[in-house]
Amino acid sequence: TTLFRSSYIAAGDHVSFINASTPLDDCTYEWTLVGADNETMRTVNADATYSATGTYTVRLKATNAAGSDTAERQIEVVKVAPQAAFTIHNNVAIVGEDIELVDQTRYEPDSWKWTIASQQNTYLVNGQNTTLRINEPGVYGVTLQATNDKGTNTTSRSRAIYVCTADGETGLKFDDTDDELSLNSQLSTQ
Repeated sequence: TTLFRSSYIAAGDHVSFINASTPLDDCTYEWTLVGADNETMRTVNADATYSATGTYTVRLKATNAAGSDTAERQIEVVKVAPQAAFTIHNNVAIVGEDIELVDQTRYEPDSWKWTIASQQNTYLVNGQNTTLRINEPGVYGVTLQATNDKGTNTTSRSRAIYVCTADGETGLKFDDTDDELSLNSQLSTQ
């Protein structure tokens, strides 16, 4: 008899199917995973990702010299509340330079709200990915709120963006009421 374990999974999650029978050397195994990213596998165990919600049939067929046996299970792929995540490109910038906020939220969000804030300035941006230019030096925290019809999730990162002024004479200079770093150096070729 061929048995395996399965459960409900979130759309977009990677799932492993474990053959619960005792694997035999003279046996071949064929998994049929219609709707998954990899629909056929010839291994003892299988793994896949289902991107769309719905009910799917997972089939495992074991074959040896004595014949074959097939087991089937239904799995339910469901939509869940998003899990907010992001990255920042160019998180140490000079005033006026582009800073890119890149959404990496899982589980199909359909609404994004960004808050970029220092003690003096706050920027609010809606949309999945954004490029912004901050015109005031300082240290900024970033918060992303992601939403879908199953719920809302928020993630924050303090001290995520550093915006400084720079010129050839004074070097880099950060200035914020709670953070200060100055580098004033005169280089000499003597």
